[in-house]
Amino acid sequence: MTYGFGQDAMQAWGWRIPFLIAGPLGLAGLYVRLRLEETPEFRAIASEGEVSGAPLREAIRGNIGGIGRCLGLATTHAIAYYTILAYVPNFLLSKNKVEAGEAFLVTCAALVTAIAVLPFASHLSDRIGRRKVTIAACVGYLVLAYPVFMLMSSGGLANALLGQVILGVLFGTFGSAPFAMMVEMFPTRVRYSSASVGYNIAIAAFGGTAPFIATWLVEQTSNELSPAWYLMGGAVLSLIAAWRTTETAGQPLRAN
Repeated sequence: MTYGFGQDAMQAWGWRIPFLIAGPLGLAGLYVRLRLEETPEFRAIASEGEVSGAPLREAIRGNIGGIGRCLGLATTHAIAYYTILAYVPNFLLSKNKVEAGEAFLVTCAALVTAIAVLPFASHLSDRIGRRKVTIAACVGYLVLAYPVFMLMSSGGLANALLGQVILGVLFGTFGSAPFAMMVEMFPTRVRYSSASVGYNIAIAAFGGTAPFIATWLVEQTSNELSPAWYLMGGAVLSLIAAWRTTETAGQPLRAN
């Protein structure tokens, strides 16, 4: 849309169009969500009257270690999501690396790449294990984050596109196995509550603040590549969490 209408028109009125398009998509998502069935494991404990009456309290009391590991696993995804989608386009624009339309184009390329990689990484995690895929993705962020920011900071559409595609591969890989691990590590009675607490704390603490922290790091260090260190720090936390989590691929879900 930025390509079609231009930056001025998008800022004046065009930004409303994606929001209007998202309305029917939201209704479609709600329809799908309302049609989803509970898992066989949950239906089993429901039929036996063993559903927790206070799942959040029970989750915090009995699974605080798992919630901590879930938080650690979600940290990299939280930082990467908001860095790739929110910070990098503004980084490219503010530093005059590319034009506005090009900045959003390379971000779309990153997302398309992630979508393409995701099912293959998920299938791989079923075959070789969640921990191996997660650890590999963490190592990928540690090794490639700084070089990717160097590449994008050098300017030019090709460099920005290549950098975002590399981030898209890592983002898609990390979007697979860790999410399965987050739910598979908890018992059925508190699975949803436990995973939700760990995941959403990570999103709020490390995700929503990522663009702010990235900007602050650049201001404090006078180094436009410093946001890469924040992404790498998240990868370290997730790497530790994955290392301390028992392999869940191919294992039956915990009943209690």
